[in-house]
Amino acid sequence: MPLFNASPDAIDRHLQVLCRDIGNRLAATEAERRAAEYVADQMEALGLADVSLETFPFHLWGYETARVDVLSGDGPSIECIPIANSLPTLDEGLEADVVYVDHATPADLAMHDVEGKILLIWGLHGGDTRKLQQLNTCGAVGLLWVDDRFPVDWPVSAGIPYGWRDIVTLPQVSVPYWEALDIAKLTAPRVRLVSDAWREEGESVNVWADLPGGGDEMVHVAAHTDSVIVGTGAEDDGSGIAAMLEAARMLVELGERPERTTRFCGFGAEEQLSEGSRVYVERHPDEADCTRLVVNLDSVAAITGRNQLMVVGPEELREACVRMTSPGHQRLREPLSEAAGMLAESRGRGSSTRGGEVHRPAEAGSGAARGVSAGTVSERGSIARGHELGRPMEIGRAGREGTPVLSGEVMEQVSPFSDMFAFNVRGCPSVFLHRMNQAGTRYFHHSHLDDLQSVSAEVIATHANAAAHLAHLAADDAPFERTIPDAQMAEVEELAERYFG
Repeated sequence: MPLFNASPDAIDRHLQVLCRDIGNRLAATEAERRAAEYVADQMEALGLADVSLETFPFHLWGYETARVDVLSGDGPSIECIPIANSLPTLDEGLEADVVYVDHATPADLAMHDVEGKILLIWGLHGGDTRKLQQLNTCGAVGLLWVDDRFPVDWPVSAGIPYGWRDIVTLPQVSVPYWEALDIAKLTAPRVRLVSDAWREEGESVNVWADLPGGGDEMVHVAAHTDSVIVGTGAEDDGSGIAAMLEAARMLVELGERPERTTRFCGFGAEEQLSEGSRVYVERHPDEADCTRLVVNLDSVAAITGRNQLMVVGPEELREACVRMTSPGHQRLREPLSEAAGMLAESRGRGSSTRGGEVHRPAEAGSGAARGVSAGTVSERGSIARGHELGRPMEIGRAGREGTPVLSGEVMEQVSPFSDMFAFNVRGCPSVFLHRMNQAGTRYFHHSHLDDLQSVSAEVIATHANAAAHLAHLAADDAPFERTIPDAQMAEVEELAERYFG
């Protein structure tokens, strides 16, 4: 098995273009298209075959102003972010009493007079179309959502699946946690909601290219080019695109012709429930149906945190991931059975790294939203690297025999929230490479802090190594079948019905 050694400098260069030169890459914007064209140019420079750009219809949306003015007492004016594809208020805003309704279950709504009120909701919709429909037709005049995963004082972007956009018939925004808590504490809060959100028809774009193989089957390595409406998406998912391109470079430079073709994909419009990958699979079902494995890279860059490898597929695929994350692992070309004795000992243990100084929220400043590093930076004003933060450069890198390719937790988990899911629906196994630094997410997720000050090229390099490792394994040896266990497939089908109908 080749030993992969991704270049943090190459990853840095990709992120400089994506986050500084292009910046925010909201789906269906010219910036998203520029990012896709950059990826296509890089694929051509690597010598990949059949570089393709394919557009698909998508709604463009945006806003200039979104706030909640608390009219009770000397209340503040709170910066907010509209829910994706939500409707605007009138120019003068929408003034009404606020009713706090917990999680807005049917019982919560039944306990309050919501007619003509603005509802303050703790938590998001949770993928429940019936809940959204009820909230938008219950007599309320506006909705204030709080993403309760983030006890922070900055707004966090939240959206709905693209296919649900017509359900959203009220003005609604995402409100920062602490400011929302202050509203909930008031005896009889009254606010003015102001939002000039708009939407119009547009186009998003997918990009891909191939490393040809000798047989009829394929492997897909995927990431997404778009970002949410705030920040520059350095982590989500500039990191995945940079890792995907670096994995492609390393595999091309092997000079091998594997058994299976490896297709490298940059999908558009992921942030509204992976619309780009859904369209790709719908338009190219034969490619999906002959794919042995999808390796998906999404949010793999946090300076501090822990890695996750979410596996949908057979036990042999999970075992392969356990081996590559285990100290003293055997080379994956050797029979899996030879590692059986050490799996129980090493499962769940992996190497870890410690970062140095990282930025605090107060240090981000207004520049962060414009792609200007405001935290720990290198002398070149670039993104932070592991060696500049005092981290060992070799930890987690494919290098010495027995060193883990990637440290992390291997999980059997289905997720409908990223680009591998559309492939899962057609029975294709996947490994979703992901990174957390707080329970269930990252503290800068979907905010203006998702910029170059929050990411590490060294961390991204370890994920590029892992993606190349998995892609090479699947394209050549593939010691697992193209199958998803019955229990996981039942979960895939239930989630597909819920989110895609």
